[in-house]
Amino acid sequence: MHRWKNYLFNITFALNYLLLFLLLFENRLSIPVWLQVAGRMHPLILHFPVVLVILYAVTTLIFGFKKQTTGDSYKSTTDLLLLLAAISSVVTALAGLFLS
Repeated sequence: MHRWKNYLFNITFALNYLLLFLLLFENRLSIPVWLQVAGRMHPLILHFPVVLVILYAVTTLIFGFKKQTTGDSYKSTTDLLLLLAAISSVVTALAGLFLS
C-alpha cells in the first residue's frame, strides 16, 4: 500500500507542476480539439474532490472520538482519501483549463 501512495503522491506533484506551467503560459496555449472534448468533462468531475474531502472529514470525526484509533489501517485510509482528493482536484482543474 505504501508503494501506491508514493506513486499517487508523485503523480499529483507532477500534475500540479503541469497545471502551474499551463497557467503561466495560458495566453500562448492552443488546445487541440480532442483535448477540448476532455475539458467538457469538467462539470462531470467537479464535485468528486469535494465529496472526498467531506468523506475524509467525516471519517476523521467518527474515528477521532475513539481513543484507540491509532491503528495503521485508519491512517492508511485517511492518507489515501487525501491523496485521491488531491489528484482528482488537479484533474478537475486541468479539465476546467481545457474547457476555458
